[in-house]
Amino acid sequence: MVYPLPANQEYYRATTVGRKWRDVLSGKGSLFLSPAGNRYNVVVQRAAYISDSLEAAVTEWAYYSAKDWMKRLGNHHILPVPSPMQDTYVLWRFTLTQPTHVIDVEAGSPLPVQMPLFALQNPGNYYAMTQWVANNAIATPVAGHAAPQPGLKVPAVRSRQNAAAIDSNYVLYRFAGTPRGQQTGRWRLLIEFLDINGNAVTGGSPRVDWAHPRFQLIPSPGGAGPVPRAAYALNTWYTLTINFL
Repeated sequence: MVYPLPANQEYYRATTVGRKWRDVLSGKGSLFLSPAGNRYNVVVQRAAYISDSLEAAVTEWAYYSAKDWMKRLGNHHILPVPSPMQDTYVLWRFTLTQPTHVIDVEAGSPLPVQMPLFALQNPGNYYAMTQWVANNAIATPVAGHAAPQPGLKVPAVRSRQNAAAIDSNYVLYRFAGTPRGQQTGRWRLLIEFLDINGNAVTGGSPRVDWAHPRFQLIPSPGGAGPVPRAAYALNTWYTLTINFL
């Protein structure tokens, strides 16, 4: 089903420090993936993953931050992992000028075989089915919209905590100059993983609580910058819950 993107809707995406605004919607990261690709794109498809929720965007990034910390722990005997377990990233806020619609895969995608909704929310890194969904959805013409379709509205797998949750991500493909947008905010994003007792990780911590990191937004260097929307104050810790296997 076609989902019109609301006018003036703000979206979020996190990146590593050093990325420029031109990188945020470029989709270039998809050109340097593992052979498995990402959930809704294979290696040769340039795609940007964004969210209309600040918390969903940070949760998605925190999941990959956790995987990075786990990889570092696997090499602890070579390069000891420092504590506390904090890393700094950048959170971007922006509006979109293109595209103006996407395909909502939870609301009746134009596919030859319909998928159960729970299949779209597989928390593991097994992407063959969702990549198949993506390729069919973007290649199928729908009334008033010729193929290829510019993007998808998909469930935010790492964020949805109960049956009523509706957190979504958007996958925007790089076709003929899209996607395009305008930056409206930028902050440093600090993510910290705590131990199972809710304390900073130290050499004496019994276990890391991977599912419940905390984050805070810090003004970007060079100015105070804009204030985040909704209930997120600067320099204040907020707790996330990440869906893992």
